Amino acid sequence: MKNRRTSKIILSPEAKALRRIRENRNLSIRYVAKKMKYSESYLRHIEKGRLDIPNLVFLNKLLSIYKVSYDEFANKVKECNNEKTSQVQIKKLVDKLNAT
Repeated sequence: MKNRRTSKIILSPEAKALRRIRENRNLSIRYVAKKMKYSESYLRHIEKGRLDIPNLVFLNKLLSIYKVSYDEFANKVKECNNEKTSQVQIKKLVDKLNAT
């Protein structure tokens, strides 16, 4: 995955999945940052899509803190990706209805 730093939020399904998993586990960003030995802002940038997940080692460490397997993470990513597709379909429908 390519690192990027931007003020523009590009919320990928992976970023959305990481945030949801953390929140579902009732883990604070502060707690995770301490465990990971990264700053809170760095993790927030990843969760908000301003930065990509830097590498597989980072992801595996994060998933171990969340006590989630890679398969569970992949399933959550698929779920978040389907939501994005649904949102696009809903927007198209709304746009179509507004045009009539």
